[in-house]
Amino acid sequence: MCPVFAGGKPERDTRSKWYLSETEWKDSVFPNYCTGWLYISTPRTANRLVKMAPTEDFLWIDDVWVTGYLAAAANIKHINLREYFTMMWEKAVMLKSAQNDEIYHNDIIASPTGRQREIAEVLTKNAERCFKAKCYNNIYKTKPADKESMAAQELLNRVLPTYLPL
Repeated sequence: MCPVFAGGKPERDTRSKWYLSETEWKDSVFPNYCTGWLYISTPRTANRLVKMAPTEDFLWIDDVWVTGYLAAAANIKHINLREYFTMMWEKAVMLKSAQNDEIYHNDIIASPTGRQREIAEVLTKNAERCFKAKCYNNIYKTKPADKESMAAQELLNRVLPTYLPL
């Protein structure tokens, strides 16, 4: 289980730190793979990946190699958690801070923090608050049927991209 990246292409610009030569990766796209920030696995699945590693060519981009290339070779299917993930800490703080027990919000379980301890502390504090209060969101409750909650979520979905690209 992870946020799945699909259709990723190898970087062919030699000036990039992510540059991959045709020798390192011949295909024009990567297999679907997980972000390194979040993936959840059972011990059995992890063991299958470990056993597959010595039989396959190594790729130094570990997210692509382990959760993409090795997973595909082991016939492991991803469960996409993309809706619970954002790559923008600003969006994560906004979403977590807006959570409450009355208005439905979509929640996330992971985001980067920009290596800022304060951001991590704010996210943790709000996650703990929501855990205790069982906030009205996609983690603790089912999607609402009432028009007011749905309208509030739709408004947030329209306004948020104005301030933060999704």
